[in-house]
Amino acid sequence: MKEIRIRTTLPLLMNDLQQNLLPNGFDNLSEIQQKATLLAIKSQVTGVADFHPNIKLFVERMFGVNFHGNEDTFENISGSFNEVVAKMSVEERRIPLRIFGAVCGMDGRLRRRVRAESNRLSMLCSEYDKHSLKKWRDYFMHGTSIPS
Repeated sequence: MKEIRIRTTLPLLMNDLQQNLLPNGFDNLSEIQQKATLLAIKSQVTGVADFHPNIKLFVERMFGVNFHGNEDTFENISGSFNEVVAKMSVEERRIPLRIFGAVCGMDGRLRRRVRAESNRLSMLCSEYDKHSLKKWRDYFMHGTSIPS
């Protein structure tokens, strides 16, 4: 039931979400922020072993084109999200951390592997709230305020 509700509400929230997470667009992020953002999405997708339609819609909006033209972008990117984020400054990693929480929340399935990654991120980044995944899921399900 949760997944059905999230699937139906996300398209309605997409413009606000995109404006809040990527106000200047993906192309205006620094190279390391772009890499961290892609790794955040890839980390969530591999964590649940499925590419949720909401995440596909978000990625299409992020790139501004059909996702199938950018599949190789995800396949060719290598590295660990945690390692890349650890090398970034607090200000630089704000966007990738928020996108990680958002894509986990828009999927709705907070699997053990994803929760464990969230816990590791909270140890690496003092500003990251390990409970943000649930806050993002609540945003998509119940319309609570967008987590900071």
